[in-house]
Amino acid sequence: MLFKIAYSIKEELIHVTQTQFAGGDEKWYGMKLIGRWHEPSSTGFMVVETDDYQAVMKYCQQWNRTCHLEVTPVGTDADAAATLSETLQP
Repeated sequence: MLFKIAYSIKEELIHVTQTQFAGGDEKWYGMKLIGRWHEPSSTGFMVVETDDYQAVMKYCQQWNRTCHLEVTPVGTDADAAATLSETLQP
């Protein structure tokens, strides 16, 4: 399953968060990082792949002190097309 994890760094903790990120100590708990995009405004998002919802929760725990996080399950065009082909049948 794919999850979009959007983040917004808490303004008062930008330096702490940047230091934590630069340290490279992120734990992925078996998730695969598809990609991560950073915006100049201390916000951004990533897409990860995992079948383990608890891995997503554990990952978020390491950042929730310094960032606001929003997790959304997402799918590909192929996922959407497969669902539509099943549900749009007369």
